[in-house]
Amino acid sequence: MARRSQVRTGTPGGCLLNGCLTVLGLLFVAVVGVWIWLETQPARDEAQARKNLRENVEGR
Repeated sequence: MARRSQVRTGTPGGCLLNGCLTVLGLLFVAVVGVWIWLETQPARDEAQARKNLRENVEGR
């Protein structure tokens, strides 16, 4: 069986390929995504309120 060459631990490439920078990057993306989702919540609430009001007016 051929043995895969591995990057030495402790080098920037080794850290990236071994996953610690990948995990940190994914965590950063998740935090930014949640932050954006929370910041846009008022606009989504207002849109839902307008939709509900429009449906109530049309129903009468």
